[in-house]
Amino acid sequence: MPPAPLHVRSWVQAASLEELSATVIRMESRLSTSADPLVQHLLRVYVRLARRFEVELGESPRDIALAKASALMLIQGPTHAADGI
Repeated sequence: MPPAPLHVRSWVQAASLEELSATVIRMESRLSTSADPLVQHLLRVYVRLARRFEVELGESPRDIALAKASALMLIQGPTHAADGI
């Protein structure tokens, strides 16, 4: 069987912990510069959640990074909606 097309493989191949961590750092940095009061409020909530993720998921750095990335994606929602994305 021939290999799956690249766009399909990218969904199947898991991101490395390093890639996930870099994504989280990039998202935190970008969102922290937002002037939107809602985003700033949600980031304060995120900081508390991030600590909880680290305590409850502490045995799995990958799970911590995935949880943080997921929460940050929710915070991005209002900014993307405002941009028409």
